[in-house]
Amino acid sequence: MVQRLTDCHFHTFGDVKDFPIVGAAAYVPIVSTLEQHSALLAPHGKLRRVIIAASAYGTDNRCHMNDLRRIGLKAGNTGRAIVSISRETPDAELAEMNSHGAKGARFNSISPGAMGFEELYANADRMRALGWHAELYARPEHLAEQAERLLATGLDFSVAHYGDLDPAKGLSQPAVTVLTSLLATGKCWLKLSAPYRSSTAPGFADMEPYARHFLTARPDRMLWGSDWPYVHHEARLVGWDPLTPLIGWMTPSEADAVLWQNPTNLYGFPP
Repeated sequence: MVQRLTDCHFHTFGDVKDFPIVGAAAYVPIVSTLEQHSALLAPHGKLRRVIIAASAYGTDNRCHMNDLRRIGLKAGNTGRAIVSISRETPDAELAEMNSHGAKGARFNSISPGAMGFEELYANADRMRALGWHAELYARPEHLAEQAERLLATGLDFSVAHYGDLDPAKGLSQPAVTVLTSLLATGKCWLKLSAPYRSSTAPGFADMEPYARHFLTARPDRMLWGSDWPYVHHEARLVGWDPLTPLIGWMTPSEADAVLWQNPTNLYGFPP
């Protein structure tokens, strides 16, 4: 049982009549609220959270910014957000989102409708001026291709969902090699999130060696996120506690670092 935790990766969705999806989106989201998220995770202990921009909304940040205003810097200081931006996003909009607790921007080279690496590079100077980091969702080979250019931006960056590695390929696979190398720079953070996206084993047991490897390599750069509401996997995960199985793979001191101390450092939460 944990006493405090930070969910560093989840989404909220409103009614599509109020928050329409972009034409390229690969899914139509169901309404998913802060209250539902609280019901899932608040029983575990003191809860902080980071709302992640959903690809279905393109660069329309209204839905998650509405929720951030309820829990962010100006309202409880228990929430942060990672938004979606392009080179066309006005400076004033960035400043407004920053004032409520946005701490970075998401760049997703996998999902239709999302902003990719070129938008990251186009916005790197503006993000650096705000003290923001980049949130990445990318295939391992694409991350490897972009590694040198990513580091040249000077930005910190977090990589979602175990870097989309393939657990069947073992610890010597290129995805693990490139992530380990990036983590060694101190600029990269890794989210031990959404094991169900890659795992084929009961209880996601095939992900444990990777969690242990990365926890050993850079325990100070590991994060956790529920990935709620599990887009495309909702029916499969009814009743699932997203803290399992990871919580069973960590020592108590590692769990406190992953669930509390590391998010404090990256997202600027109070200690």
